[in-house]
Amino acid sequence: LVNSRSGPGKRYPIEWVYKEKKAPVEIIQAFEYQKELWYKIRDWEDSESWVHHSMISKNRTAKVINVGLNNVYSNDDYESKIVAKAENGAVGEIKKCPRNSEFCLLKFKNEEGWMSKKLLFGMYEDEVIK
Repeated sequence: LVNSRSGPGKRYPIEWVYKEKKAPVEIIQAFEYQKELWYKIRDWEDSESWVHHSMISKNRTAKVINVGLNNVYSNDDYESKIVAKAENGAVGEIKKCPRNSEFCLLKFKNEEGWMSKKLLFGMYEDEVIK
């Protein structure tokens, strides 16, 4: 569980409790308070709050934000074989997002494949992840 607060410190009230492991967030601000680092984050629902730096992982993940079942492809191409379907809300580890591609390679539990960035929250549109 990750408690997120209305401000950068434990004295601020808890606004949200994140129960989902590895869900991606965007760090939009950093603040040091009493020698502790706090991050202001934005989640996939556009909610903003503060979390202690120890609650943020360096491992990159993406969350499927398109309703229904979404195709996961064998290559970064809509014409390639569909290897799996990912539900809205599924979280996968980002393996790579190549330059000049609208796809990212993700690993969901036992499946690995390519999905369109347009269906995901967790990276910027032009971001390259090697």
